[in-house]
Amino acid sequence: MLPHALTPGARVAIVSPAGPVRDRDALDAGLERLRSWGLEPELMPHCLEATGYLAGDDAARAADLEAALEDESIRGIFCSRGGYGTMRLLEILNLDALRSDPKPIIGYSDITALHAAALAKTGVGTFHGPMVASRLGEFDDATAELQRALLFDANSPAPLPALEGASVVRPGVAEGELVGGNLALVGALLGTPAQIDTRNRLLFLEDIDEPPYRLDRLLTQLRLAGCFDEVAGILLGDFRRDGHDAAELEARVLERLAPVEVPIVRGLPFGHRAGSWTLPFGVRARLDATASDAPPHLALLEPAVQ
Repeated sequence: MLPHALTPGARVAIVSPAGPVRDRDALDAGLERLRSWGLEPELMPHCLEATGYLAGDDAARAADLEAALEDESIRGIFCSRGGYGTMRLLEILNLDALRSDPKPIIGYSDITALHAAALAKTGVGTFHGPMVASRLGEFDDATAELQRALLFDANSPAPLPALEGASVVRPGVAEGELVGGNLALVGALLGTPAQIDTRNRLLFLEDIDEPPYRLDRLLTQLRLAGCFDEVAGILLGDFRRDGHDAAELEARVLERLAPVEVPIVRGLPFGHRAGSWTLPFGVRARLDATASDAPPHLALLEPAVQ
């Protein structure tokens, strides 16, 4: 099920399901961006709380999310940042209101857990993309416009920019719903009610600050769990770690995926990086990785909102 499109003048909630906001300037800049889109952002009561590495206790963070979901005057939910803590909410969080009033939820990194839970429990799609207080220069003009188009345009699929920096690992054409996110979270959700169903879907994966052996272990875990057995295709973002050779990290990822005989592309611009795309979770897309003299092409097959 697609969430409802945002419209100018819509109230949107800012929540912190994971870690606390540590850069108020970044948050303020993000709020101003939302206002420039014609939205009316509202910080939920516990959005700015901090309890160690969490943005307040579990009950408070869950209460903010549930209040935003249940308030019919709030038409979208933007996460302030990631960090850690979203998974802790899944056993207490009531998502029923999302099913009856589907509204966009936007975030990435640790918010992968919320996207997975929303799709598994309610069938409602969400948005894996830069957050209100995102840093690292995730938003430039093109990526901000992509997120805005995905959230506002219910008439046609948002056009994705050209994949100029991407390359083909295994050629082919594949179609399916986009699912995935942060590799560590995708692995951590295995065996839970929010485990991501990868069958006949395009699985996108990225991560940051993981050493080679942990990337190896995470991908091996997905292999052993059968996550690649019926996957339609795989989209790889960045796997960078300060002080480690990027080629070594990528080599470990590709070695673990070598037996997977579906179209695979690498170097997609999503996740923890500058110019990060927003990808709609649960929306059908088509990957064309057949041209030998051109970058692969990714296109949405339907709007991300209704």
